[in-house]
Amino acid sequence: MGGFSLENSDAAYKSSEKPLKSQGTETSLTRGVEELLLLLQHINNLINCGSDLEGVFKTITKGLRAIFHYDSVAIQILSDDKKHLIVKDYSADSKAAAALEKLTGFKVKGYKAPLAEGSLLKEVVETKKAVITEDISWIFRSYSDDQTLWKLAPVAARLTKAKCGMGVPLLAGETVVGVIGCGSVLPLRDADARRLANFGAQAGLAIEHQQRYEALEKRTKELKESEEKYRLLFEDSIEGIALSKGDRIFSANKALLDMLGYESLEEYLKVPLLNHLAPESLEKAKTRMKKRETGGALSMFEEMKVVRTDGEIIDIELSAVEVSIGGESYVQTTIRDITERKHADEKIKKYSARLEESNRLKDVFIDILRHDLLNPVSTARNMARLAMESESDPKKKRIQEIIFHSSLKMIDMIENASLLATLESDGDLQVEERDLAIVLKWALEDVESLRVEREGVRSFPV
Repeated sequence: MGGFSLENSDAAYKSSEKPLKSQGTETSLTRGVEELLLLLQHINNLINCGSDLEGVFKTITKGLRAIFHYDSVAIQILSDDKKHLIVKDYSADSKAAAALEKLTGFKVKGYKAPLAEGSLLKEVVETKKAVITEDISWIFRSYSDDQTLWKLAPVAARLTKAKCGMGVPLLAGETVVGVIGCGSVLPLRDADARRLANFGAQAGLAIEHQQRYEALEKRTKELKESEEKYRLLFEDSIEGIALSKGDRIFSANKALLDMLGYESLEEYLKVPLLNHLAPESLEKAKTRMKKRETGGALSMFEEMKVVRTDGEIIDIELSAVEVSIGGESYVQTTIRDITERKHADEKIKKYSARLEESNRLKDVFIDILRHDLLNPVSTARNMARLAMESESDPKKKRIQEIIFHSSLKMIDMIENASLLATLESDGDLQVEERDLAIVLKWALEDVESLRVEREGVRSFPV
């Protein structure tokens, strides 16, 4: 008998005058088994030739309809969470399928049917056995847990010509991978269930094998893409990057080679890891490596000194993380040249020290200046106060009062200037309330003092 193919399946079985039935002749049953074997062989050939699962599912649904003249066949695969069956392919009369989709409002292919309690689908999955029923409405109710859609089940049942339905598990050993659902215009018997169950056990193995293969292929592709992205980031990074395991370096990017003055990676790899470090950083590096080996806590960033090929010692800042490449674990160390930053920091520190010394000398100078200014002003204030107490001439006493108040004003100005200089150094400005009338009085006294100096003893009342 010639090989079964999807393209010639309808033609191959068109000559069959009657569909295969369990109550048919032994010859009919034998022919059905042979054709199922050919269908399985064709499925295996598709898988071996690299066909995807979508092609396999389509071959199963169309092949089973061609062999047994079922009204409809659906392949449903168990979801990753094991809570749904996803319709991967559905073969039925096109008009009936379109009417069903219009009634329910969703596409059959790709539909996620919940494994709800009391449903035919859940019974097949849990018992791992075929289920036959003439209750077509129950079959449609099994595809939803929405009671609104349940009301449409009798209408949906009338849209199909099927009078009997069957669900058969797709098994890979003892594991259910999916369910074959079929509807028939003729009665279905135990012989039909056994025959399709045997097919489901073989097809389930093929599907599970292909699922594993496609999952592995997808994972391999993702790993390759991930490794390619990592390679591009590794090579194009402007910061130095090295991959190591223990005290052995396996790779380094161009930025690191340029930083250390190496012409090639081979030249760099010849030098042991610790030999790149300046003597003052060796112990720090050994301690860090030991902590990493023993699982100790590590600081996110570490500063060290390394030696370039020309003997120049530069400052670096490094950070390290564990990465997995090709299934192997490595330490990825990112290295930044911070020599210029360190030099800038040193300059800032020296400048800050000079500023602090200048501020200290300024404070000393201001303190001396304050002392030297306050002494004569305080003397003038005290002399004016003594003269005021014994003076009887009103005009002279008025001049002495002006001298006294001017001295107070001068003392206040000296203290404020000293305080301002202190605030500019390291203090916060403190605000206090003043009586505006007093401030204005002091301002008038200052003006009167100027007039007295200009016009002699003539004054004006305040």
